[in-house]
Amino acid sequence: MAHKVYNCWDYGIESRMYGHLPKHWDAGDRKVKIWMPFSQVDYPVERLIGTYTFVSMRREGDERARMGEDNPGFLKLFIRPNQTEAHRNVCGIFRASNDWRRGTFSGLRANPKAEGSDPPRPNAYLFDLVTAQNIVKRGHALDVLDVQDDKGNNFISMMLEYDVDGSECIWFMGKKTEEGEPDAQSSLTQEEKERLGIDIPFEIVEERGRG
Repeated sequence: MAHKVYNCWDYGIESRMYGHLPKHWDAGDRKVKIWMPFSQVDYPVERLIGTYTFVSMRREGDERARMGEDNPGFLKLFIRPNQTEAHRNVCGIFRASNDWRRGTFSGLRANPKAEGSDPPRPNAYLFDLVTAQNIVKRGHALDVLDVQDDKGNNFISMMLEYDVDGSECIWFMGKKTEEGEPDAQSSLTQEEKERLGIDIPFEIVEERGRG
């Protein structure tokens, strides 16, 4: 049985160009959107902290850009000893873009652009870098995505230069990993890829979303 194409005549082109990216069916806008929606439920800081390996990336203005598979990069979130578990105390270290972009930060603050948003974004945070390599220091963002891995941990989205005027924001999706686990890209299960829409044609994502 052929898959129905509901409202996009060039799904074939989109699937060839962007099929490698995460995507979902947005029932409100009635179209398939690249990336995954943000979680609308508050995510506790004790669950947020940990190490994430990047499993996908997108660059605004050039959705065909791909992440280096040989060195996907990581984000480590932690709280220093003797500090309370609060977002303002979350520190981070990341390496991305084949180690080209690196940075550290100390503290997350609420993203004012997300206040009163519909749907709500209770986990939207901004951060500025303390140290930076090949990236500006101000205007980066972090949020929790509304999709989980097989262990029940939510994927996260780190957005570099999210709040920088005129910048092409680069989005990185991270999967929480434990020490000693293999690279997350190779360890994405088929079930996780299905949830993320990775390598799934656009028309199938739409058909499944419509139920």
